[in-house]
Amino acid sequence: MKQPHTDELIVGIEREVLAGLRVSLVGTWRWEGNLYGPVNTGVPFSAYSPVDIVDPGPDGVEGTGDDRPLTVFNQDRATIGQDALLYTNRPEFDRRYRGVEITAERRFSGRWQLLTGYTYGKSTQENVNASLSNPNLTVNAKGATYFDRPHTFKLTGSYLLPLDVQVSGNVLVQSGTAWSYNNFVPFRIVTTTLNQGSVNVFANAPGDERTPTLKTLDLRGAKIFRFGSRTLEGAVDVYNVFNANTAFDVNPFTGQTTTTSGRTIATFGVPTGILGPRIVRFGVKLSF
Repeated sequence: MKQPHTDELIVGIEREVLAGLRVSLVGTWRWEGNLYGPVNTGVPFSAYSPVDIVDPGPDGVEGTGDDRPLTVFNQDRATIGQDALLYTNRPEFDRRYRGVEITAERRFSGRWQLLTGYTYGKSTQENVNASLSNPNLTVNAKGATYFDRPHTFKLTGSYLLPLDVQVSGNVLVQSGTAWSYNNFVPFRIVTTTLNQGSVNVFANAPGDERTPTLKTLDLRGAKIFRFGSRTLEGAVDVYNVFNANTAFDVNPFTGQTTTTSGRTIATFGVPTGILGPRIVRFGVKLSF
């Protein structure tokens, strides 16, 4: 097994288009190779045959409008129990990122400064499951990685008011996280019962589903008092000004849970990670 590696190529150009205003354009290509995972050397993929089924959709009920066709793989009964997993490097586990970023920066002058940038990029993986132990783990497994964010926009700036009062802000707009609807395929919806038992597959490719776009605004105000060679700074920071509660992670599995009160709730798509609430912080800094 070879050591994993990362190759990265960055090509950019920047230019001062106006006095104090710099604009840059940067392209990035990154390849993570020699990644490893389990490969089943005891039972080849040829020992599996495709089976077309009807996926009942996230609600788990057929005929309700969200049904979709899906192909899973049935294992040859004669090969049951012959699994032999070898952890090795395979190109199917490689990850790739390609992106371009444009940035504009206005240096501090005339009491204000500004930095803004936009990035477009794609981070993909041939097999998000990072396993070749059986072909069911490769169904819809090619797609975006969890950290894929196609669009990111940032804007930050500050202004120095009279009396040494500084105000600044930061805006972030970012694509949601990529995820895939996972479906536990039980015996009851398989046209021919699977010899190996129930399997877990992606019902669509990672990135076909995304959490909502993340939008945040942070603000800061500060006042500096000078006492000879010493300075006293009082500041207030407000993070997540609009108190956004955007979900950045959700439960991708179909299913239901019964609460202690006896009520049954659907767990598919329920947020499991939510942006933190608005935070207001007061601070004092003495420099001497």
